[in-house]
Amino acid sequence: ALSASTEKLTDRISSEGQRAIARILSLLNESDTASIELYVASHRARKSQTSTYSSDPSIGVVESLEEQLRPLARLLSGDQTPERDGAERFPYKRAAIATLKQTERVGLPASYMRLFSFNPVGLDEFFVGRGEQRDQLQKALSRWRPGHPTSILVTGPRGSGRASLIEHLLRHLQPDLTAIRVNLSQRTTDEKKLVKQLAAAAGLTRVQSVSRLITSLNNRPRPTVFLVSPLGRLHLRHRDGLGALKAMQRIIGETVGQVLWLLVSDSDTLRSIDALSTLSTAFTHRVELSPLNTEDATRLIQSRHRASGYRLRFHTPTPGHDTEDELRTRFFDELNERSQGIPLLLIYHWLRSLRLDSAHQTLVCELPTPLDLGYVEELRTDELITLGRILVHAGLSAKELAKVTTVTEGDANAVLRQLGWSHLLDNTDGDMHVVNPILRQPLRDVLTRRGVL
Repeated sequence: ALSASTEKLTDRISSEGQRAIARILSLLNESDTASIELYVASHRARKSQTSTYSSDPSIGVVESLEEQLRPLARLLSGDQTPERDGAERFPYKRAAIATLKQTERVGLPASYMRLFSFNPVGLDEFFVGRGEQRDQLQKALSRWRPGHPTSILVTGPRGSGRASLIEHLLRHLQPDLTAIRVNLSQRTTDEKKLVKQLAAAAGLTRVQSVSRLITSLNNRPRPTVFLVSPLGRLHLRHRDGLGALKAMQRIIGETVGQVLWLLVSDSDTLRSIDALSTLSTAFTHRVELSPLNTEDATRLIQSRHRASGYRLRFHTPTPGHDTEDELRTRFFDELNERSQGIPLLLIYHWLRSLRLDSAHQTLVCELPTPLDLGYVEELRTDELITLGRILVHAGLSAKELAKVTTVTEGDANAVLRQLGWSHLLDNTDGDMHVVNPILRQPLRDVLTRRGVL
């Protein structure tokens, strides 16, 4: 028996080694520098140790080949310069400008800043540009009320107004409906933990299994709207990291008549989940938050500004004969283009465009110099891979990053700390690190171009 096991293990190592060699030869024959760099970087974390939870005996082979490939990748890329340290390589001061915190330094009155908070919109007067999505939600709700199975998935990038859309729906729910929400500040990947969170939110203290939860939800005396956000924190691209997704799909499918499920997800996260599960098929309605057009972007800004009581004057550094209306039109065209129609970015760039005049009665508006985000293009491939993993998971903690990259938790924490110092990440949810929303789109462009996403 021992001999047979040894032979089987030897065959597996040989097979895995041959596949690794074939992959390397393919990369070399293609002469694709980006592919070689991506291959090398994806195994970089394994150079010092094998995974404590991996049973794959071929890792040692991959490590050995990776060590030989690393100088080859640098040679093919034409990079003959020695690696510089982080302080020399990264423009920290420039990166600090491209953060939401930067708006705290613009010097505007606190009352004005409150009107342009980055938090979800709480007033209908400020809910602008999402009429189509609001109507989609209302139609889904109307379909569900008579008993037709209905479930909703709301998708869009961070800052697109997903939370504001949900808040608007909840404010206008009929009084006979019960609304329950679960905000996933921490990751929930196993079935038991998901059941515990959903049951606690619904006030079901003794429910400990999926079957009991389904029965309890179907027996509730009042129809219930159940909101879960963000969907990305119900999975981890790691062994045993999909239990919560599978349980969620079953729960939705078996309670959809009595419960209106409303889940919220980032678009990139959803693509990652779709590659791993069939959860998307559980939803009868999908509401996508597309970029705002210039007209809606203008209304979003002006609806809040009018509530401030300040006058507004548009300024241009190049003197001309443009009227105030022409300056205003040109300003908002460029503002929306820079913001890519994302409400959060609109507010960010708007606040950076303002200064209070000497009389403290008029706000002078002039677009500042565009952000210099060239450093995103210069990020190393291993940094991009880490940021890509964080993006598709709707954030990662050090412990979770260690699992998906097979490094120690201490090393993962050091990586996240460095990316945070570089203002590439935020960690507003405790130990959960998310991609800086100002950098999301340029980072996505680089990740896609480099083959990471």
